[in-house]
Amino acid sequence: MTPAAIDAFPRIGHHDIVRFSREPVSTADGSAPVAVSDVATLAEDGHLSSVSGFLDRVPGA
Repeated sequence: MTPAAIDAFPRIGHHDIVRFSREPVSTADGSAPVAVSDVATLAEDGHLSSVSGFLDRVPGA
């Protein structure tokens, strides 16, 4: 992911760690049944060096 793409997502960050949160919307009915967060570490050049993903909301869970 490029730094421009990283800037396109709402996030909370501290130094070289950022968190992205999103709720993908269904094209079928407009619902957003799943919520996802990713925590990423940025390298010195601004590129991602690691990403950990978390499911914040899952239907039926």
